[in-house]
Amino acid sequence: MKKLEELWYEGGTLGPTLSSGLLEFQSNALKLVDLRNNGISRLAPGAIAGLRPDTTVHLNENKITVLSEGSFRPMLDILSMGDGVLDLSGNPILCDCEMSWLVLGRKFLKYVSGKCHNGTEFKDLDSGFFHACPRECPYHCINSLWLSLCTPGTVILSHVDDCRSGELCCQPHLPKTTTMTSSSIPDVFVCGRKNYQVTLSKGGKPSQIGEWPWETAIYDVHAQDIVCGGALIREEWVLTAAHCVTIHGTDRPRKQEDLLVYLGKHHRAHVKDDEYVQIRQVSHIFHHKDYSIQNYDSDIALLKLTKPSVLTERVQLICLPTKFDVSDENLQDGMQGWVAGWGYNGSNLLTAVLTEVQLPVISNRLCRRDTTHFTGDFSATRTLTSNMFCAGHSRNTSIEDYRTVCPGDSGSPMVFLSIASQDSYWTVEGIVSHFFQKETCSLRRPGQYGVFTRVNRFTRWIDEVLEGF
Repeated sequence: MKKLEELWYEGGTLGPTLSSGLLEFQSNALKLVDLRNNGISRLAPGAIAGLRPDTTVHLNENKITVLSEGSFRPMLDILSMGDGVLDLSGNPILCDCEMSWLVLGRKFLKYVSGKCHNGTEFKDLDSGFFHACPRECPYHCINSLWLSLCTPGTVILSHVDDCRSGELCCQPHLPKTTTMTSSSIPDVFVCGRKNYQVTLSKGGKPSQIGEWPWETAIYDVHAQDIVCGGALIREEWVLTAAHCVTIHGTDRPRKQEDLLVYLGKHHRAHVKDDEYVQIRQVSHIFHHKDYSIQNYDSDIALLKLTKPSVLTERVQLICLPTKFDVSDENLQDGMQGWVAGWGYNGSNLLTAVLTEVQLPVISNRLCRRDTTHFTGDFSATRTLTSNMFCAGHSRNTSIEDYRTVCPGDSGSPMVFLSIASQDSYWTVEGIVSHFFQKETCSLRRPGQYGVFTRVNRFTRWIDEVLEGF
């Protein structure tokens, strides 16, 4: 029933065990699942599947004693993406180490209601006790380098006893014909890694060669110069801004033969390229159907290369955002991300090498306030949408410390370092899109911010384009 909104089965005899696959919903309109008072004492993993982020699930007044991670976390992973609720009140739940995953991952507590058998509310449990609990991995232990293979919502970043150092726990998303073994997971999907672990230089200064191995240069064969940046997300796919690959002033894509993509590049001048630089032609250009030339909404595009890139120390993939809660944390006001590009510098000159800058995220509220302060125009930021975010240094920053993105940096990724187990990886959260003010780079001042496309709003579109080829 693909239009089912509510399922009521109160006071039935579904218990004592809900077997795997018993309730697998296929409705995008599902709002309520009521299974209260059914004598249920245990849910097998996958017993209730196909929930929506705004579904309310009533499992209250049953006989559930154990909240196993394998059974309940997949449900809460979905419900926590919206306003969903899991009601477990009236169950004799033992608040022991079996529910450490719930207490330590406190983001879930706001989406579940219930008490322990001793009357303690879930939200009042002391997390200190649970830190000492041993944990088992309900999925598979895989090398942290293969994070991009994990099914979104199944990654457990905290330590679990049966995963070794350098491994994380998740449910890999593999073709149905694939046998799940460590050796069968291809390292072609490794993303967000730097083989050159160099010290990051201060924002606005040249980066070191190989410091940003996913950075691509988009070259205009007519202008004979680099016009935009991009990010390598698969061996033959580059993520960039839509305005970089459309005819100026229109939403029509440019001809593929007008563009080249350079990988592993550092110097602007081609005569300085070494043997590690790869050059690719473009076979297809895809920009988002909602891209607006008026306000730069949905300013995102994908380029398919005619030939896959070869992953080397200088050419690597960047991770796409897969979890909204992690992206929301990365994009909180004040969080620091990095942008590298070949745009103009503070002297209004094109940079000779790939240059990096570290910028703090600015909330859309502060972005509107400060932009209005500079322009005196309350309508200046009316085009700022939830598909965008601002980044830059606030107006109380000294002019000496002020850094920003500039024309020519468009399409370049804004990346954030995320921590997984004992490893770290980089994720692209933003794409350099535009500026509200049109001054040259040398005239920009603290409190004037760059505007970025928010990548996590478009991951489904990215997946659809990639799966179509």
